[in-house]
Amino acid sequence: NKHMKIEDILNSFKNYKIDIDLETLLDSCPFSS
Repeated sequence: NKHMKIEDILNSFKNYKIDIDLETLLDSCPFSS
């Protein structure tokens, strides 16, 4: 079923954005290896 509900799309986008933000934070963290 390729049809996604709008809520699913928004949740996926939100999760994706959160993942990107976390990666950016980790990348800019001076203590990250």
